[in-house]
Amino acid sequence: MEVKQLEGAQAEKIQFLEDEFALLFGKYEVKEQQLETLRNSKIELEVKIEKLTNQLADVKETLVIEKVKLKDSNAEHTKQKRELEKQRAVAEQKLLKEQQGFKQKLQALDEEREELLAVQEEIEQERVQFQKLKQDFSLADAITTQAELTRVKASYESIVALTRRLQEEKSQLQNRIDHTAQLESENTLLKTELERRDEMVRIYRQSEVEWARIEQLKEDYEAMSTRMYAVEGQNKTLQSELARTREQAELYREQAERVTTAEHKSAFYEIRLRSLEAELQRLQKKEKDAIADESRMFESFQVLIEKSAKTASNLTKYPGDGQAVERILHAATQGNYEFSSAMIHGFLAAMRSTRFIILKGLSGTGKTSLPKIVAHALGGICETIAVQPNWKSKTDLIGFYNHFNDRFMATQFTEELFKAQLPENRDKFYFIVLDEMNLARVEYYFSDFNSKLELEQSKQVVELFDTIGRTSGDLADYIIDGNKLRIPPNVFFIGTINEDESTYTLSDKIYDRAQVLDFQAALSNKVGDMERIEAMPSVSFSDFKAAMATIQKVDVTQQSRPLQEVLQILSEQLYLEIGNRPRRHMRTFMQTYAANNWNVKEAIDLQIVSKIVPKIMPSYDEEFELAMDAIIRLAEAQKVGATSSTIRAIEKVKRNAK
Repeated sequence: MEVKQLEGAQAEKIQFLEDEFALLFGKYEVKEQQLETLRNSKIELEVKIEKLTNQLADVKETLVIEKVKLKDSNAEHTKQKRELEKQRAVAEQKLLKEQQGFKQKLQALDEEREELLAVQEEIEQERVQFQKLKQDFSLADAITTQAELTRVKASYESIVALTRRLQEEKSQLQNRIDHTAQLESENTLLKTELERRDEMVRIYRQSEVEWARIEQLKEDYEAMSTRMYAVEGQNKTLQSELARTREQAELYREQAERVTTAEHKSAFYEIRLRSLEAELQRLQKKEKDAIADESRMFESFQVLIEKSAKTASNLTKYPGDGQAVERILHAATQGNYEFSSAMIHGFLAAMRSTRFIILKGLSGTGKTSLPKIVAHALGGICETIAVQPNWKSKTDLIGFYNHFNDRFMATQFTEELFKAQLPENRDKFYFIVLDEMNLARVEYYFSDFNSKLELEQSKQVVELFDTIGRTSGDLADYIIDGNKLRIPPNVFFIGTINEDESTYTLSDKIYDRAQVLDFQAALSNKVGDMERIEAMPSVSFSDFKAAMATIQKVDVTQQSRPLQEVLQILSEQLYLEIGNRPRRHMRTFMQTYAANNWNVKEAIDLQIVSKIVPKIMPSYDEEFELAMDAIIRLAEAQKVGATSSTIRAIEKVKRNAK
């Protein structure tokens, strides 16, 4: 581990030095570019000096010619002298211009010198950092690198000396600019300076050679790192092979131990096997006894299974809602019952929207007879259960588990749910009528069903008792987890209610989940007799349910506008809102009417009474009175018929408020 740590530290130092070398190389390239710039400046200065020299030569020749002319002609001496003075003034101006250009060049040289000094400081800082790194670096090749860097340092020091000389020469040039006669000596100095710069170039060339050596060292480091990585890979391979060898040895040892243990346990298992065979025989006998106990626990259900047919009944296709209405009216006529087609429409639409229907009205108006006639016309089953005033929990409705004799004491209601699942009934219409439903509080004994009817079909189960039971054989097809009974999808729960001093008022949660049909106006002098109705073929409940997909596609937005206006009046004036479930029931109810071309205004009238009016709490104030009057005007505008259930219901609410 220590060797690996040292190798890792060395690798990190090598990498750091490589990065530093890369930075130095970049700075060398910058310096070379600066030298190239200085060489270009030198060439430009040589050209300028040559031009000045040629101009001076021309001036001297002109003066000689003028002197000869002066000797030849004294008269023209003054004139020529003036011309010469003008030419000298022009030459002096030119020299001044050239002097200014020279100053600018010198300023550029000063700036370059300052940049060189800044670069020198940076290189010096890098050198100091490099010296620190060099002290930490302990490899043998670092000694050679140090020597090379020392030579580089010497080159940099010579650059510093040259820079200082440039500064001295700059001061000399500044003094000589004022004297045009000393241009030739300045030219010599510039040539000397060029030679010195050539020397600097030569020094940089030597630095390049030194850098090549550094690059060679870098390549050596890389090769050494590659070899080190290869050794590390081989080391890892050997370690993995060693680990696999150890694992195999451990497996061989464990296998040997298992073989020894298996030999020791073989005799034990033979004895244990004989003991288990005896235990198995005992459990088989116990299981037979348990199956007998299960049959006793659900004795009434077992009897129903034994009495029922083992195959499904022959059913005809559901004829559609329109034909179903005709069959129901025909059955009612045979039995001497009087029901309007509007009432049958409302009952079928209620079946489409929910499986919990409440028939409200006076005694003797046919509340119990209507579901019987509908079931008879569709070839279904209708069973009536009388609700008792002392019902306070679901055990009064479904039964209870008797711990004394280990039997579930089923009620008629539970047996009807069970019979609805039998093969001969599971695709028939099955009505369970709870007669005089509000003699007891519906929320107490029916709340479990009331909530589960809105769940998915797979979750519509009722727990018969708290104890976890067990079922097998035919019972297992009907009883879930030994204590739960399914609520079949073909079962409709129909409650009949009266409103008098002996009954309880229904709560909002009941109205939310049920469709309420009012039988207050269904009065007749006829006396019906169910035995006079002829038997009719059973129709398929599955076909009835499948038609829902088509009905739910019907757009009733326009037809439902009066309902929306009523809801808007209640929301804006009484701050009363209706939940999503009642809205969904109303939409399906309306879609059923629209799909069958029935009178949609009758559907609006029924739904206002069923879903909206029960939500209105009477209040004796002006806003309440105005809201009720607005709903009455809206109902009158619908022109449902001679009488409107909505108007009667709203008038009753207003009377209660007063």
